Parts: sequence; C-alpha cells; structure tokens
Amino acid sequence: MMKVQHKRIIGILSVILSTVTWARAGAYTVVDTGQTKCYDMPLRGSGNAGPGPRGRGGPGSRDLWDVTLGDTQYQWFKKTLEESKTKYQFVFTHHILGTGRGAVENSDVFEWGGKNRRGDWEFDQKRPGWQLPIHQLMVKHGITIFSKGHNHLFARQERDGIVYQELPMPADPSYTTQFENQYRSGVKLPNSGHVRVAVSPDQVKVDYVRSYLSKDENDQRKNGDVAHSYTIKLKNGKPEIENANPSTNAATTLK
Repeated sequence: MMKVQHKRIIGILSVILSTVTWARAGAYTVVDTGQTKCYDMPLRGSGNAGPGPRGRGGPGSRDLWDVTLGDTQYQWFKKTLEESKTKYQFVFTHHILGTGRGAVENSDVFEWGGKNRRGDWEFDQKRPGWQLPIHQLMVKHGITIFSKGHNHLFARQERDGIVYQELPMPADPSYTTQFENQYRSGVKLPNSGHVRVAVSPDQVKVDYVRSYLSKDENDQRKNGDVAHSYTIKLKNGKPEIENANPSTNAATTLK
C-alpha cells in the first residue's frame, strides 16, 4: 500500500485525484480513492485462458469460448465489485473477449455477454459457476466507464448505462482512425492523443486531448486541443451523459 498524489493507470489514461490508495492483488490492480475505484485486469487465467486455438479455417473459425479471463480472475472481479461502496468505478483491460476488434459490438457474446455468434444463450453451459457474463456483472454493480485499447483510435460508445471507451494511440504521426469500421455506433476520432479523466463528488468529466507534432500544427489543430468531452453524472442512481456532442445514435467520425 502506498499513498500518491497522481497515479498513472496506463500509459494513455490518467486519473488525477487528491489522494489515491494503490493496492496490488496478484495479477490484478485496484486503485481505491474512497470515492472511486479503478480495476486493471490483464487477460489472465487458467485452463484455456489466452488467445485460444485457431482452427484450420483461420482466426474466424476459433471457438471464442476458449478465450477467457479464467475463473480466478472472474471470481476476484466479482468479489471486489460486490464489496465496493464507491460512487464511480472504472475498469481497464486491453480488449473485450481477449481478442478481436470493436467494443459494444462484441459485448453480448461469449463470456462477455453470454451468447454465441448465432444468438443462442450458452453461458450457463460454458461458464458453470459464474454468476453472470462480464457485461451483465458490470451493469449490476454500476461500472461507470470500461476503458480498453487495441483498436488504435478514440471511440466512445454506451450500453446499459456503461460507457465503453476506446483509448487512442498517444504517438501516431499519421493521425489515422484505425479500425473505425469495427465500430457501428458512437463517437469516433483519429489519433493521436490521450484521455484525461477528472473526478469530483458530483461528476466525472472526460476529455480527449489531441497530440500533434509541431510541424503538423495549423490554425485548425494545435497540440493540446480538446477534441471531444463528455460528463457523467448520477441522477437517481443512474448515469446520465451530458455534453455528448455529436449525438451517439449513429456512428460519427470527426476529423
């Protein structure tokens, strides 16, 4: 245990708070501020954890039930959420399902959502002893933001009151929006930059702060520009997103 004033959670996302308690539990990390909790979950586990076997037909023929957090990590996550009394909670992983692209698009399948690709419910059979799929578990316990990487762009989506936040590359001189076709809803913005999260008792404010090389700056884009912002407030115990512009009813790419 140690006290810090500013703790960098991962390389491209910071949470700045007055006092942070940092605790490590095996392979998993909890940052507890008393008012917020941040969970860092690498893809680890036992048995079939990891990328899973590839069939002869290539990546698309894999059985993604073979990709798993593992029972140890799932039970740790469930127990930690059940014991949490904090107002805001943030989860960090590299990607959904441990493989693949997109976010909300994959949040209803395999151990994340419980169904197979045909839409059939298989969770009880495939994950005996697990209470709920991961998405439903996060909904039950009021996760505020689920943050991930892997897809190399800024994207913000929402499902069941949870923000699915794709974190951008911090140093991409091409300033591209990679894999944007994997996101069929939400706000999408090109690299580069970082996500700044400010937490107060009343709200969570998220800014996408752009990064440009000096040679690439002009009147329309400057290093440090805030390209997109949104605010989450709890009203009657439910999250409401404000200052979300443009509308997230359809996929929107901003340059």
